[in-house]
Amino acid sequence: MKEKFPRLYTISHNKDSIVGDLADQEQIRSRGCQAWNLGWRKERFMWENHLVEQLLATISKVQWNMEGHDRLVWVGNN
Repeated sequence: MKEKFPRLYTISHNKDSIVGDLADQEQIRSRGCQAWNLGWRKERFMWENHLVEQLLATISKVQWNMEGHDRLVWVGNN
């Protein structure tokens, strides 16, 4: 996300977080998350709201696996 949303990264309080750290934990338990705990160092400009919407659309697609450990899985084609 740092590379895809560099402007948001620069104003984020959560530079060292992973997606799971920012998700509402109650919603993760129900296998989906639409509430996120994003923190900003300063008030965002109006034009940055579009970036936040894009970020939320990206991280809201995360598929949660509550069993086992985190792992990278390739879901693309060959």
